[in-house]
Amino acid sequence: MIAVLSLAGSSYLPPFLELKEKIQHEAVAAENNVTFLTCLEAPCQQLSKARPPEIPALLPQILDCIRMIWSLSQFYNTPERICSLLRMVSNEVINRCCAALQLGDVFTGDVLKPMEQLQQSMAAGTSLRTNPAIGATNTHRKTVH
Repeated sequence: MIAVLSLAGSSYLPPFLELKEKIQHEAVAAENNVTFLTCLEAPCQQLSKARPPEIPALLPQILDCIRMIWSLSQFYNTPERICSLLRMVSNEVINRCCAALQLGDVFTGDVLKPMEQLQQSMAAGTSLRTNPAIGATNTHRKTVH
């Protein structure tokens, strides 16, 4: 197609070549993103099934993957994308903790089990907030030129 447009001296050739380059660049970016995001698949699947007491043990691997993406990825290492990943992890921790809380128990008079669940949920949230990997994300970023 390029040869035909070139031989014909078509004015469509420069925009076509520009579009072709953009498509190739985005294909490389997509492949790179998949390579890096794949490391999150297994630990995030575990997180999606975890109970609050299991969450703190899962977070270091997830946060290490996010830090690796931030440090090494050519295309997914923007602050917006990393913040989005961290927000998704935070939301999943909140969802898992909410799913574990049985407020019906409180209303029936059994407060010991909900109190324990709340303590476990608070510990899960604290482990996310105080994890050293989150602070390292801001200080160990590679320089992008």
